[in-house]
Formats: sequence, C-alpha cells, structure tokens
Amino acid sequence: MYLTDEERALLEARSEVSGESMAKILVDCALHPVSAGEGVDSGGVHELVAQLRDYRRQLVGVTTNLNQIAHHANATSEVPADFAAVVAEVHQLHDDINAILVGVRR
Repeated sequence: MYLTDEERALLEARSEVSGESMAKILVDCALHPVSAGEGVDSGGVHELVAQLRDYRRQLVGVTTNLNQIAHHANATSEVPADFAAVVAEVHQLHDDINAILVGVRR
C-alpha cells in the first residue's frame, strides 16, 4: 500500500494517539465502513477534518513561537510566571485535536 506524505503523517498521528499499530488501523478501516455518526453527513465530516487539520497546523505554529520564547528566556534568564501552564495547555489542545480526528476517522 502506498501513502502520500500527508496520509502517512495522519496515520502516524492516529497511531500515536490511539496506541494502536498503523497496520491494525489500516485493517480496521478496510474491514469496517467509516461512520460519521448521527446527524453528520460525509461532506460534513470532510469539512470538519479539514478545519481540524488547519487548527492543528496553527497550533504547530504557536508551539514554534513558544519554543522561540523559551530559547530567549534561557538566554536572558527571564521566564514569565505562567509560561509552563501556557505550554501545557497548548500541548493538551494538540492532543485533544488529534483525539477528535481519530474519532471522526473511525
């Protein structure tokens, strides 16, 4: 099976979030039809996935900026008091988005 770089990245993210192997995820997807749940059509699911992917990309940009702030803080020995809490929140949001994507893709 051949995957695009984006497909492989999504599969790896789903594997990491779910704790399942990539092979198991692929087998499950092949043997079980995708269900969007009640009240959500397949077009809505695709739109939701696109929005979540965009949101996740934005979070990656934010975390890059936070990393730059951390480097500056290390150089100047000045760290905002709530910096650790902000970083933890960004990581939690990223994990939440990945979990939503996994749920939509099942």
